[in-house]
Amino acid sequence: MKNKKRLKALGITLAVLAVLLLVTWAIFAIKQDSPDSPPPPEQVVAIDRVLAMFIGLFTIALLGQLLGSISIKNVSLGSAGAFLVAILFGFLFTMIPEDLPILQYFRIDPATISSDLGNIGYWYANILQNFGLILFISAVGFMAGPTFFKSFQQNAKAYIVLAVVVSLAGQLMAAAIAPIPGIGVGYAAGIFAGALTSTPAYAAALNAASLISPVLATNVTVGYAITYPFGVIGVVLFIQLMPRILHADMAKERAAIKIDASTDRTVGTIDMKALYKFDPYGLFPMFMAIIAGILVGLIRIPLTMQGFAGPCFSLGTTGGVLFSCLLMGHFGHFGRVSLQVSDQTNKTFRELGLLIFLIGAGVNGGAQIVKGISQNEQGPLIIVYIFVLGAVITILPALIGFIIAQKILKLPLLNNLGAITGSMTSTPSLASLINAAKTEDVAAAYAIAFPLATILTTITNNLFVSI
Repeated sequence: MKNKKRLKALGITLAVLAVLLLVTWAIFAIKQDSPDSPPPPEQVVAIDRVLAMFIGLFTIALLGQLLGSISIKNVSLGSAGAFLVAILFGFLFTMIPEDLPILQYFRIDPATISSDLGNIGYWYANILQNFGLILFISAVGFMAGPTFFKSFQQNAKAYIVLAVVVSLAGQLMAAAIAPIPGIGVGYAAGIFAGALTSTPAYAAALNAASLISPVLATNVTVGYAITYPFGVIGVVLFIQLMPRILHADMAKERAAIKIDASTDRTVGTIDMKALYKFDPYGLFPMFMAIIAGILVGLIRIPLTMQGFAGPCFSLGTTGGVLFSCLLMGHFGHFGRVSLQVSDQTNKTFRELGLLIFLIGAGVNGGAQIVKGISQNEQGPLIIVYIFVLGAVITILPALIGFIIAQKILKLPLLNNLGAITGSMTSTPSLASLINAAKTEDVAAAYAIAFPLATILTTITNNLFVSI
């Protein structure tokens, strides 16, 4: 024990001496480089926008994990804690002056966040957000694949009804608030897309609004940016609170959702243990499914007689990757080649992907809120007004869908909540439900309801703005 303590003390001493030597050398180098005036901080600290993005990413992740770990009566934000921290950072990044040493590399210009590759906000909004979403959705697809088609056969009608009810309820509420003075169709369409966290619905409304007037398109963006944060947090809390409100026995609920308890690891006459695996973690089939899914998601289907010049529907990255991973997860093999992904890989990709997605979306959301406020001519009161209306359109459709699923469709609680996450197109709430339910089987309900809800919200929001 004494030898270990001595070695530990020696190691600490050497580490401290190494740091002191580095600091001394840095100070000496500064004096040698320019004895009269020290060099600018950019020469002392080597940094660029790529490193700035990664520093921001891991700092937000660290603080987000701390916030998400705080539990009040067993209710916590979980991964959504990183989303709130990211929104704050996205807001603060827009406040950094252009000429501030070092920190200028973290600066986001909200005016060009969607179009300028030189804007670090563009990388958060597009690269990080999409990369995280791909990792998360691929893991969900492989988790849900083995039970997806059985769940579809048993509950497909109920999930389809639920997706239609939730989507249409939200769209009707958006139509109801449009005549309110100061709101209008643009804000209402953005509020609907943000409240249901549906990026395709936002894109469809923005496309339709751009053909009518720039002001209408700006209003869509403002409505979406202001309501999206609560759209994420609201459904996460809804999913956690409902079992507590109903005093649900989660062990019984997990038993009720079970679809196939078989563990013989065979598909047809194929022994899954005898299949060839390219790697023990299942990275090969996952990467192959992701590539196939991205390609499927690129296919566009025209929604009007204008053809490809008008609004089009596509599965997009999310739907395409989910579709391909569901298929590979279901079949489990191609000939004698294994398409299985290990549980540990799925869980790691799911948590890491969700965290990166929420950080990218949060930083983008924080910057977009600044952009929306700066472009809004009606003052800060309309921002509060939009936020409240968005919160209502987040909670009411989820509550209506939940009651219908429970009282009329007679779905078990976890099937019900899984379908709600898909019907609300809420990726973060699915992760929250998996953690609360302690089973990945809820992902099957999400996977069935999500594509239909995405299609419905896209089409109805486009028509809402166009008509």
